[in-house]
Amino acid sequence: HPLALAAALDNAVIIGNGTGRSLNENQNSCPVVYLVVDQGELHIYGAGRFTMGRTEVPIELSESACAEVAISVKSAKALQSMLRQAPSGADATASVVIYDEPAPTMPEDEDGDEMEPIWVDVIVSKNGKEVAALGDADPEGKWSRVVDVVDARLRAAEDVGRRRGGPLALTVEDVNRLSSLRHKSKVIDFANTDIECVTAFKAGPLTMGIVGEVRREKFLSLGGGTEGDLWAA
Repeated sequence: HPLALAAALDNAVIIGNGTGRSLNENQNSCPVVYLVVDQGELHIYGAGRFTMGRTEVPIELSESACAEVAISVKSAKALQSMLRQAPSGADATASVVIYDEPAPTMPEDEDGDEMEPIWVDVIVSKNGKEVAALGDADPEGKWSRVVDVVDARLRAAEDVGRRRGGPLALTVEDVNRLSSLRHKSKVIDFANTDIECVTAFKAGPLTMGIVGEVRREKFLSLGGGTEGDLWAA
């Protein structure tokens, strides 16, 4: 459904704090959003300095299908806006085509004459009408590790023995970000991962990811706050 795809794109942008801004070399926010099809499931990934995550989009597809493409955050924002426009009723549909290799499109000018072909890696349509034809924004896979990091930490969090224990401190900015995610759950659940100070979160059945905890000793030593701000470690 177009709204499900729009929500997943929006979540990827929200999770990617700093993404799309003018970043300096000391910032490591991911400037793209990844669309990944694996075993018949479509997940959309975003990542920022202290948060990473993915949202699943319910689709109809063969379980053997696999594909991956990156689009810019600017494109993700524009695309989710177009997908929300009417008509978006219960019978509305969206489709995503990801090519193994760049494919040519044949745009037409105002007179209907064909122009030079444009090579694209992904085409998104709504109700049968193309709304976006985009090239891969990360053709060298510079940020593809985000997908592996998120998946690995979420697998670790599924271990029953890693349920959270003890206090958890997050920045106010990260709390605001998590509370802005689009999902239908009334809670956000947290679990430990296999890495210290990296906590997994789950916002409903489709949206999940990881968030970096505030390191208490460093927080206090750098003057970030006082011991009164924190529970006892």
